[in-house]
Amino acid sequence: MFFLRFLDYFCILFVALLLNSAALTTARAAPLGASLAFFLGAWVLWRSIPSPASAVAVAAASTIVLALGDNALSVMGLWLGFVALARSLGDTASRVFAIIPVVVIVALQLQAGSDSAKILIEFVAACVMAVAGVALGRTVNQIFASEEALRAANVRVRELTLVQERHRLATSLHDNLGHRLTIIAYGIDAVSRIMPTKPDTAAEELHTLRGHVSATLESMRTTVRAITPLELVDGDLTATCRQLAEWFRGTGVDITLESSLRTPPPEQVATLALVFVQEALTNVVRHAGADTAVITLSDTAVSVADDGSGNDTPPGFGITSLKERAEKIGGNVASEAHGGIDGGFRITLRFPVAGGAR
Repeated sequence: MFFLRFLDYFCILFVALLLNSAALTTARAAPLGASLAFFLGAWVLWRSIPSPASAVAVAAASTIVLALGDNALSVMGLWLGFVALARSLGDTASRVFAIIPVVVIVALQLQAGSDSAKILIEFVAACVMAVAGVALGRTVNQIFASEEALRAANVRVRELTLVQERHRLATSLHDNLGHRLTIIAYGIDAVSRIMPTKPDTAAEELHTLRGHVSATLESMRTTVRAITPLELVDGDLTATCRQLAEWFRGTGVDITLESSLRTPPPEQVATLALVFVQEALTNVVRHAGADTAVITLSDTAVSVADDGSGNDTPPGFGITSLKERAEKIGGNVASEAHGGIDGGFRITLRFPVAGGAR
């Protein structure tokens, strides 16, 4: 996690500052240096093998540094001790630990013979330091909890998306392939019954069934085209879109590509653009009743327009999913029911502005 990596640098800074402080000019230089080495070793151990024992070692080392250092910089080490305890033992452990540095600071002042005013000031400062340490530990735990919740949510979203995509595929197979295969099966039964007595009628029925077989094969090819994963060809979005257009031309729709792309978009945007074109062409083949489709690619957007019947119905799952993905990276998807060729359908993916992809 980034925040803990930041605390690693914070730990190094703390040790360096304290080593360079006036405290090392006193007789406590040797024991303070040894305590700092112990503290740094305990922190490295806790970061490498997070456990209650290593967390307690960090907290104990930070307390020793506080007692020997008699320096405001020692507070930085204590905060790291609070973080280690909160992460490995929970917020309650860090709150219990908060008592120890307060007692240590007051005891040091009493040992030094400080007056009551000085002791009170140090006591208040120690309490503030302890409260801040507890708050820091709790904040780190909250950050971790938020990240874990976000990861869990992302997993659930991916699982839901997969389930919906499987449902869409199953529906497509049932409504298209299943329906056509049922017709073919009944037709074969009918031909087998009438062949001996009505061969001419049987021959006509076989010709009709041959058409159903061809349509079924084409429906299967369309489904395969719709679910086959895509990859950029040598990182070239234009070349990959051209390849995709060639792949879909076998469906009977004349597909052309018009590209004015000069600057290759980021890989994340280019991948989304490919998925967008694949989904759009699949819809053209399945639903538009179009003869022609045009893919238009530029530095700011990619669109697919057809000369079919248009589409006034709400977007399906595929397009809705693409809209959500585009919004996550700063782009958007817009459709025009009759904004395509000769009143056909047009759908456009606008890329995020420069630096907008996250």
